Amino acid sequence: MRTNHTACVLLLFLRCAEVTPFGILPEFRPNLPPRHVNGRAKTTHPFSSPHRNGKSDTPSVNIKRNNFLDAQAENNVDYVYGVNSVSSVLVKNERTIHSVLVNEHIRLNKKTRKQAYQYIFDTIKKRNIPIRTTSKKKMDDLVGGFPHNDIIMETTYRTMKKAKHFLKDYPQKEKRSNIYICLHDIDTPVLHSSVGTSEFLDFFHVNNMLTFMDDLKSCGFKILSTCCHPNDSIPNDRLQELANVQMNKNEKIFIILGNETKGLSKEILEKSDICIYINGHRTEVAPTPDLNHNGEFTLDSLNVNNACAILLHHFTSHSS
Repeated sequence: MRTNHTACVLLLFLRCAEVTPFGILPEFRPNLPPRHVNGRAKTTHPFSSPHRNGKSDTPSVNIKRNNFLDAQAENNVDYVYGVNSVSSVLVKNERTIHSVLVNEHIRLNKKTRKQAYQYIFDTIKKRNIPIRTTSKKKMDDLVGGFPHNDIIMETTYRTMKKAKHFLKDYPQKEKRSNIYICLHDIDTPVLHSSVGTSEFLDFFHVNNMLTFMDDLKSCGFKILSTCCHPNDSIPNDRLQELANVQMNKNEKIFIILGNETKGLSKEILEKSDICIYINGHRTEVAPTPDLNHNGEFTLDSLNVNNACAILLHHFTSHSS
């Protein structure tokens, strides 16, 4: 759940402590970079765009989000944000929560979030978790522009068990499910897009995927890997369109999803029992015919969330 990049998040000082819906709370004061004589923070990133108020330069949204994710890994801190995600962390009660940052103008009576806010702040108060307030702008800066619903939680990372524990534990879980998912080389943003659901999933870390696949097969698992079609590196007897793949209710299925950019390695695909592709039914005219001799192209690569949803829907709807 961590990234390997190195960067930092640029933050600004906030004004003094003030009276809020939670009483008088201490101000939030992060460490700051050197400032210009005019009081503005120094901007050194080469890719910047004018801020909407026209008073300062700020990195683009994507760069800010990447910097936010990098800073988490560098500081060994996980920022959980959004009502659903924060509620899930409190319900699971697995992480150590350092503090909670709240928008100074948060609307606790907002109809769509009133009940969730009540649970969150009642639980925070009960557990004596420190609360700090700040402006929405500075909260946006802290999490790189990700939607936070006026609340951000600073916590430890979740711990992942080793793969050997999965092989030991799955017989107890088999009564509840016989489909297991492996996200190969998937980064942190996928967890942030899960809106709290990932808190209730068990995570296991695999060091050597090929060895782990051998262990799975020895335990009776059928391994399905995802790929794009056509793929010359995959034997024809293993390559199948998803619509033609059926599973028995008694089968133990292990599905491996690859990175959206690189996909799965040739070695993983060759060791899989079946390599699945999702057939794209739309064929578009190439926007730059000079670069495409066929003049047409088919979009057959989906993001991990969509691909996983399609696979699970298929197997849960067509099991025999």
